[in-house]
Amino acid sequence: MRIILDDEAIDQLLTDGIESMTMVSLFTDRYSETGGRGFWADSPALSNSGRIGSRLYENERQKITNQVIAAIKDSCIEAIRWMESDGLIESSEVDIQRVGNERINITVNQKVIKFEL
Repeated sequence: MRIILDDEAIDQLLTDGIESMTMVSLFTDRYSETGGRGFWADSPALSNSGRIGSRLYENERQKITNQVIAAIKDSCIEAIRWMESDGLIESSEVDIQRVGNERINITVNQKVIKFEL
C-alpha cells in the first residue's frame, strides 16, 4: 500500500494533531501529590519525563478575580510549554477573557512549524 499526501493534507494532519495535543494538555488534570487528582500515568513513580495536563482544576471553585485569571493563564502556559520545547510549535500565546461573573474564555494561538518532507 502506498499513501500519497499533498501539502494541504499534510498541513491538515499536523494542525489536527497540534489541536488534539493542546486539548489534552489543557484539559487533563496534571498529577498533584497534595490534591489527589491528576492523570495516573503522570505520577512520579511511573513517569520520569515531563508532566501531562494542567492545573486548571485548582481554580475551578474559585471566585473569578484578577489573581485567579492570572493563575489560570499561568496554568495554561505551563501545560502547553512542552510543545514549543519539543519543537512542535514555534510559539504560542494564551489569552484569557472574563465573561460575566461565572465564566472565562481561554484562547490559545499557536504558530505551527512547517515541516518539509
